[in-house]
Amino acid sequence: MQDNGIFTGNDSTGNLEPDSPINRAETTKVLVEAFGFGTSPLASTYPDVEDGVWYTPYIMSATFNGIVQGYPDGTFNPAETVNKVEMLKIILETAGVDLSGVDTSEELFSDIAVDESTEWFRPYAYYAYQNGLVDISGDEFEPDEDMLRRDVILTLYRLGVL
Repeated sequence: MQDNGIFTGNDSTGNLEPDSPINRAETTKVLVEAFGFGTSPLASTYPDVEDGVWYTPYIMSATFNGIVQGYPDGTFNPAETVNKVEMLKIILETAGVDLSGVDTSEELFSDIAVDESTEWFRPYAYYAYQNGLVDISGDEFEPDEDMLRRDVILTLYRLGVL
């Protein structure tokens, strides 16, 4: 993955750092590369994403291609980490996975209630679990946990993207 440019090492060490959380800027790079979207020459439309920074062409490509969007206040927050259910939603939607047949009516995990508060992410979590895209131990999914770089690699690999 490092050889083909999908995941590259940390800027200061050059190491992959698989146990580190992934942030929004890194997420756009990984998904633009993994799904074969080209980078974008467009100028940034976000006040907190400067032109000329390594991640700007990826953020703009990911925005243009509908992979991610900014926040309601117009910002992107490139350094903000991405949690497990946010990442699964982004990956599964980018891959075009059909979630219409996913039954979310039963509680599979003690930390994901079957109610309106989890309605937006239950299909992604359940699909990922039922199809072996994520490793879950015990009865907790931990939806708010930061997604680690290694977990993104495993999810993309198990989905057949890598």
